Amino acid sequence: MSRSLALIVAAGTGGHLYPGIAVARAIRKKPDWDVLFVVRDGDMGKTLLEREGWRVESIAGQGMPRGISWKWLTFPFRLMGGVFQSLRLLRRVRPTVVIGMGGYLSFSAIGMARLLGIRTLIHEQNVLPGLTNRIVARWADSIAVSFPESESYFPSKKVWVSGLPLRAEIVSRDRAEARRAFGLQPTLPTVLVFGGSLGAHKMNQVALQTWKRLEQERLSFQVLHITGPNDFTEMQSAYKELSIPVHVLAYSHDMPSAYAAADVIVCRAGASTIAELCMVEKPAILVPYPFAAEDHQLFNAEVLMKRFVAEVILDKDLEPEVLSKRLRPYLQSEEKAHQVAARWKNSDLRQMHAQAASRVAERATQSV
Repeated sequence: MSRSLALIVAAGTGGHLYPGIAVARAIRKKPDWDVLFVVRDGDMGKTLLEREGWRVESIAGQGMPRGISWKWLTFPFRLMGGVFQSLRLLRRVRPTVVIGMGGYLSFSAIGMARLLGIRTLIHEQNVLPGLTNRIVARWADSIAVSFPESESYFPSKKVWVSGLPLRAEIVSRDRAEARRAFGLQPTLPTVLVFGGSLGAHKMNQVALQTWKRLEQERLSFQVLHITGPNDFTEMQSAYKELSIPVHVLAYSHDMPSAYAAADVIVCRAGASTIAELCMVEKPAILVPYPFAAEDHQLFNAEVLMKRFVAEVILDKDLEPEVLSKRLRPYLQSEEKAHQVAARWKNSDLRQMHAQAASRVAERATQSV
């Protein structure tokens, strides 16, 4: 008996790739189902997927340029190249279903799947849907969204709330073990700072000045700082001037341990980060990336802000005195963190994201 094949299109950032992996793991548990990933030519994600043992194919792709850019010269050719490569791939591997995790590759893959009569499902990670998903929604058989706030952007007969698929290990680490692994003190209030896979230069600089202010106030705390590769050497050197316990990383492949070690988190507001925060139920201070398409990170952040489990500082307002003021209550007493934890317990968000991968896998592998 032939096996069914789910083709998962996950290109661009980890925000598309990691939810795709979570869905793939859920599909692989089903009898008689295989998974094939499609990524963009040159994506680092290909190496990560192959390291985990997934089958991977690559096709051409390029995001639509924004503003005046030389990339407009190559965009039409890359787009058409991706369309023809998608058509050839789909005819060759004959998938049972094509799952688009967002991003520009979904345009060609979902479009060609519709042309060939192959079942399709798309998943939208952000509260404010991306341009590609808004376009391909008309071709998709099923539209899964991470947050209820996204439903109004899609046809009501197709859209449903799945939550954002996450890897199960995101909540698998013990706090004490995580702190030992990072060389941190077992009982000090701990601030985790990260700005995404490439880091965030302004956030790094403001954080450093914030620690100096709080250190002068004789507050006891420690820092786990994931700087991104560009700022790592500079930040590692700068931290030597401070006396607070700190562990500095350019990048972390073990975010579950980083979350487990933290008492409060300062970070951007990408969709996957928002969902991960829902799972770990830690207080957060969110600084949405100001250049995200259509300011979608602010929409993501507002999901947690309106539930009073996170605070938001706009990037233009991010200054040491502002961040100090927001962090100080968490470092002076555990009471505020306990209040946030109580609000998390009354929220439906954790369960929604915890079951998201299995929901998407179930819908994708059944008849539409």
